[in-house]
Formats: sequence, C-alpha cells, structure tokens
Amino acid sequence: MRPSSKSVGWNPSCLFLLLLLSGFSAAPQSQPFTDRPVPETLPELLQAIEQIMSREKIPGLMLAIVTKDSVLFSGGLGYSDLATQRKVDGKQRFRLGSTTKMMVAMGILHMVHNNKLALETKLKDLAPEIPFENPWETTHPVKIIHLLEHTSGFSGALMNKSVNLTKTDLKGLDVLKFYEDQLVCRSKPGAMPSYNNTNYTVLGYVIEKMTGEAWPVYLREHVLSPIRMHHTDFELRLPNNGEYAQGYISRGGMQAPVPSAFTLNSNGAHGSMNSCADDMAKLTQFFLNDWRVDTTQWLPKLYLDEMEIVHTTLAARHGLRNGYGLGNHIETWHPKLTLHGHGGSIQGFLAHMVYDRRRGVGMAIAKNGGYNDADIAMLVADYLTRDIPGIIPVEKEIPLDSIQPFLGYYKVANSPQPYSFLENLVNDISVKLNGDQLLLKPFRGWPLPLSHVGDLKFRRSFEHDALMVFGQDEDGNSILMGAAPGAGSHRIRTSFASILIKRSLAALGLLALFLGVTLGALSMVLRVLKKISTKQFPLTIFPMLAAFSLGIGLWPLIQVEPNYLSFTGPNTVTLTIFFGTLFFGIFSALGLWFLYSRWRLLKSRWMKILVAFTTVGTAAVAGIFLGHGMVGAMVWKW
Repeated sequence: MRPSSKSVGWNPSCLFLLLLLSGFSAAPQSQPFTDRPVPETLPELLQAIEQIMSREKIPGLMLAIVTKDSVLFSGGLGYSDLATQRKVDGKQRFRLGSTTKMMVAMGILHMVHNNKLALETKLKDLAPEIPFENPWETTHPVKIIHLLEHTSGFSGALMNKSVNLTKTDLKGLDVLKFYEDQLVCRSKPGAMPSYNNTNYTVLGYVIEKMTGEAWPVYLREHVLSPIRMHHTDFELRLPNNGEYAQGYISRGGMQAPVPSAFTLNSNGAHGSMNSCADDMAKLTQFFLNDWRVDTTQWLPKLYLDEMEIVHTTLAARHGLRNGYGLGNHIETWHPKLTLHGHGGSIQGFLAHMVYDRRRGVGMAIAKNGGYNDADIAMLVADYLTRDIPGIIPVEKEIPLDSIQPFLGYYKVANSPQPYSFLENLVNDISVKLNGDQLLLKPFRGWPLPLSHVGDLKFRRSFEHDALMVFGQDEDGNSILMGAAPGAGSHRIRTSFASILIKRSLAALGLLALFLGVTLGALSMVLRVLKKISTKQFPLTIFPMLAAFSLGIGLWPLIQVEPNYLSFTGPNTVTLTIFFGTLFFGIFSALGLWFLYSRWRLLKSRWMKILVAFTTVGTAAVAGIFLGHGMVGAMVWKW
C-alpha cells in the first residue's frame, strides 16, 4: 500500500548523517505476506485485525468493508479515546487527511460537468492573482489537470508553514500568498509528478473563486449530500464533543494524544476531511456502483473513468497506466486486485479508502495512532477476494536491442524540495542485465529483479502490473519513470563517473566527521596526560566540536514527529537546531584557522595528514550546508 504524504508537511528524510548511515533503497522490502492465512469468516477477520492492533499498538480503528451490493462491516475496533475508554463505532469521525483530495477532485469534475471550468484551463487565465512562478509558462503553462495530478511542478510546504497554532485560520487568497514560496515550478508542468499539498490548496481556492462559495460548502452541497454522507465534514478545528476520535502519536512505546491546539495552516482542501465508517461505506459503494446512489446517477460514468486514468505524466505518455490520476491513485499491491482510491495521513491518524470496480469490492480504514496498518489492509483484501482467482501477470522477453540504451546509472530527476540535495547524495540506482533478467540496484540493499510486460514497461515480481517504464523526455534524455507520485519517481540517466564522484565526496565527508570525533576524543585524553601542548590542542578539538554540534542541530529534525508543533517559532527545539548548525559552521571555520596558523606545530607527517583531512573535510561539509541555508538554520522561517 502506497504510504500517503503527510498532510502536515515536511519529510525529514533528507538529513545528511541519517542518510549516509542508513542509505537509500529504491527497492521495496521483499513481500511480507507470503503464505499468510486467509480469514474465511468475518469473525476470523476481526479477530486477526485485533491481534495486529495489539502488536502495532493501534488504539482504535475505523473500518468499512463493502461489496457492490452490500456492507459487510461498518464500525470500529478498539478505542477512539483512551482516556475515556470510548470505543469506536460507525458514527465516530476520524481525520482522514489527504483522502480530502479525492473529494476536492470530485468537486472539480462536478464544476467541469457544469461548464464552470475545464481540465485544460490555464491557471494564469483562471486566477491571475495567484502569486505563482512558472519559467516555462509560455510553452508549458500550469493547468487545472496538472494540479489534480500533481504535475504542476510546485513543491509542498515545510513543517513550519503546515501547522497552525494560532486561533485564526487563513482564508481566500491569503492562503496562497502565505504559500508563495511553494508556488514556484521546479520542473516543467505536465511531466514529472511530485505529490504535495500545495496543488490542492490552490484547487480549493479555484472552487471558491469560480462558485462564490467556500469549497467545503460547495462539496457538502454537490458531493456529500448526493452520496448521503451526512456525518462527514471538513472542519479544521474539531470540537471536543466526543464525535471525533482522539489522535495519538507513538512516543517511547506509548501513545501520546495529539494536542488540541493542532490544526492545518491552510484552507484545508488538501487534508481536512473528517468522516466515519458508515459514511465511508457509502462512499466506497458509490464508486463501486459507477457513481450511482440507488437509481440516481451523480455524474456520467465517463468522468469516473477519466478520474481513474493518469493523463499528464511522462510515464503516462509512455504507456504506464498506474500512477496518480484525477485525485485517484492506482495501486497493485494485492495479487487479486487493481485498486483505486486515496490514502491520507495527518498527525495522529492514517487512513485509506480503496476499491476495485471490476471485482466489486472495497474498503475504508482509518486508525488513530500506533504503527503499521498495511497488514490490516492486506487481511481485509484477502478476505474480500478469498473466492476470487488471482490475476495472472504478464511476462515477456526483454528486447535486448531496445533496452540496451537504457542500461547504466540514474539520478533523481524531480527533487522539488529545496533541501533535497542531501537525499540525492545516496539515492542513485543502476540498471543492469543479468542474463535475460533486468536488475535495478539501489545504493544499499539487494538488487530488485524486474519482469517485462511489454513496451519497456516493467513490474516488480510481487505485483501484477507495470510500475515503471523506460523512455525519453523532451530533451532526448533517457528516463526511468515510476508510477508513484513522489520525488524520485522519475530518474534521468547519468554517468558512472558523476555518481562515483558524488558518493566518494559524501563518504569522505562522513569519514572526516567520524575521524574528527575520534581524533578529538583521543586528543582530550592526551591533553589530560600532558602528551600534547595547549597550542596543539585546538588543532584536533574543533573538528570534533563541529561534528557534535551538527549532530545536536540535526537530532530534532530527525525526531520530527514528536517535535512537529515546535517548528512554527523560536523555542527550545528550533533554537537547538539553530545554534547546533550555527556552531557547526563556527567550529569548522575555527578549525581551518587553527590549521592555517598552527600548522608548523604538527611534527609528524601522518598527524599532519590526519588533522588536515578531518579539518578540511569537516569545513567542506559545513560549506555545503552553508550554501543550502543549513548553517544557523532558522527552521521557523523556512
């Protein structure tokens, strides 16, 4: 199951030390569900789910299991509030995060049907007051369909702008002015997908401008009411009246409640949906029945068909069917299903709503804390398909002449976040032939074998449809394109020399930091034993102090979940980041100064080499951080 983008913003996976130590793997883990027992009855299924909830420390679960003709289960398991021990029921509303995007997309399609706009409408023509920048506007303008499919080139908001701790909410154009830094196209619109919340924040404004109504009002009247979803809303600020589940964050093995002060800092069009099992059962059946309620057709079925198709990505133009359509994601993680739908995450909650119209089955799941829920989704899918034959995947011989130009090394082509340079140090991959098998090799981990399904489209061995395709971009570059709508989904062919140089420099930087700590610790012992002089001591101590400062400064960023409310202003957490990274730069500079001014005090040739390497290497890392605004990082102003 595709992990959903956090509705509250920044992904801290681009941190230097964390990445260099752990590496980046483009290959997923091997399939964890082989030979699993399939529940034959609903009580068996619920019992198995409760066991997973206990293992994964999930407080409560909202669950709807449906077929085209019936609701098999609508309700919940566990507790919506641990303090009051209130159990989850069919009416308890859970925050569903980015599942909101599917509803907003339905609202846009309703407007298209009623001639209020068109998918090909240019954003500049529709709303010239929106402060966005597109260097390719003349030839590649931003269109409504690009916002729906995350191919606008815009980036997502960082954590400091995603959380609102004030008592007022942004509205109208003020929202987009607040996010002006994110409204900059970092790739040509209509090419590479980059999943982010900015796109749908803009769409919320578009609905309001074109209809004269607040976007939640429009969706409630034209989307929710026809489906009879009367217990669903888009409230940013939730009342404490027991109708809404309490979210929890895993902290030290315990479940800590999400503070009531938390809300999204936007118009909410990307992630403010709150709903219950009964309403989500109705929504899932609505999709399974081709957008019909009883005998009433909401919109013509052709709109739903288009919603489930990817239109604007390079991958789609090369024949890849899977990916992110019009607010609707296509997933092939189950061997018997091709699922459509949307997931969502927001602090304390994780949700998924998926369905297969051809099979006539679907589910909606939301949890209010804990860890992994993928096992639960797989169990439900197994139960729904226990009497359905599996999908036989296609496998064709690889055309050697056609694949040969695409063999080699690839770097990420779409990195929308300004700090992605750190992640890109270690996420290159290689593509090689091993006999008649194609292997994708990440920086770390085992090679991933790919099966050819035709036209240079490939699938992973445990999935039944293609998730990547080889082709060329408009400039003639060889591209490896994936279905996932995230940074790194599209990769451009590069030389081995460039990757070797980049990885070597990254490894040398890490080695310099490590040796700086080791040498500094040793020099402290030697200083106590009076084996080195007071004048020699600064030569070895400052690289160590720089490395420690960097670790102190980055640690709150690595521990982003428990600190997520702290990034909005100066406080203990953000000042730790600021001073830690600031002193990293200062100590690195002082190390260079003492190396220059006291070089002659080093008598040993090997000591000169060692001190010079650690000092210059640490300073080089600091220089890279400085160039990207990460020395004295004021994260509350990002």
